[in-house]
Amino acid sequence: MFDDMDYGSSAISSLLVILAVSEALGKDAHRIADLSAKNERQLLLALFAGESFDYIGSSRMVWEMMHNNFPAMDSGIHSEALATLSNLGFLLEVGDLTYSNDSLYMHIDPRSYQKYGSVKEKIDMTVKALREHSSSIQFISDKPLPPSSLHSFLKEDDSIPAIAITGYGSSFTNRFYNSFLDQPRFLNIPEYKKTALDVANSLVKLSLRWLNNDVDVLDPPVVNQTMFDIMTDCFLQWPNFNCTLFLQLSESLPPSWHDMALKALTTVPGRRTFTGLGPEYVILPSRVYSELLMFYFLGERVESGANLTYKTCFEMNNTNPLQNCLFYRELFLHDTSDANNYCICSPVKHSLARSPAFDIADYNYKSGKYSTWVMSLVNNEPTMRIYLVNSPAWQLTVFLTGIGLFFVSLFFIHVITKSSHLLFSDSLVAV
Repeated sequence: MFDDMDYGSSAISSLLVILAVSEALGKDAHRIADLSAKNERQLLLALFAGESFDYIGSSRMVWEMMHNNFPAMDSGIHSEALATLSNLGFLLEVGDLTYSNDSLYMHIDPRSYQKYGSVKEKIDMTVKALREHSSSIQFISDKPLPPSSLHSFLKEDDSIPAIAITGYGSSFTNRFYNSFLDQPRFLNIPEYKKTALDVANSLVKLSLRWLNNDVDVLDPPVVNQTMFDIMTDCFLQWPNFNCTLFLQLSESLPPSWHDMALKALTTVPGRRTFTGLGPEYVILPSRVYSELLMFYFLGERVESGANLTYKTCFEMNNTNPLQNCLFYRELFLHDTSDANNYCICSPVKHSLARSPAFDIADYNYKSGKYSTWVMSLVNNEPTMRIYLVNSPAWQLTVFLTGIGLFFVSLFFIHVITKSSHLLFSDSLVAV
């Protein structure tokens, strides 16, 4: 609702963890590929948009998977299905980590946990592994699963083991969630960085363990703390922070998008995570730059050179439909004029953040299965009229005071009238 008035710190807190995990996993790409081929297990990192509006992003993903059409591209050209619901062996979600106070919690769906022995076994194994990496994390198995994207998946197939990691336990602790006060200035940045890094490194180890048939691997990669600090400052403190990272990433965008992306950063600094209608919501910092960073972290450099252009990289997309290629400059150089250029090809893809209700021809809008929200925004400069009513005691005081003054006035009028022959005598008139 407050699309131009807040930074969406609560949503950014989990986004940064996924980006940190991507950065670490990208440094171990060859081992991941070998383990994946050997054990026939894969990793799928997903970022959802529109979750506050009845899980638009996650429900869209599930719907596409059920129709063997994930991911469906915005252009209408459907690529080969990369995954279906039957391919999902485990779901792990990172939720809001703001105001965690160094306490982390694992939430599950207690019904499926008790219903399926295989679900209980996999969840218990994962909980044990996470506790080995982070002893402070707590497991909650007797409470219902809190609001989470996992609901979209479990609603269709509750036999999928699923865990949500959050910074709150039995009750929600972020009183600023999705409000105009959901801003970095209310967030303890150093404390958040420490918590997020611990979670990210734990998830990196857990991801490699999953690929290795639930056996820990030696020397897992760790998150680059310098990179994480830069990303945190860029996503949470822009434009107060001189974010060179975003400016350099903008060079990877098509020419038609480049100026729009910079405009989104400079003219609407409060718009970070809102998913809305209209062209102004297509290029949002959280969406564009998170995708560009995941490309950079998880992709493979296939060509480099100072004279390399965006057009050269774009033409590579025709060679392999399962990957996309983008143009990048070397990041973090003070003098970008001497930076080398790269074509990075990555399997990173995106799909529509649109409710399936609008793509189903005979959808029953009374069913409530999919989100049918409309967009309602608050004006950036709202006006307010306040009507004040006095308390009963004050009203009684004013009433009695008025009566008192009335009788005092009558008394003075009576005195003046009775003494008028003295006050207005003939001698005074003669004078």
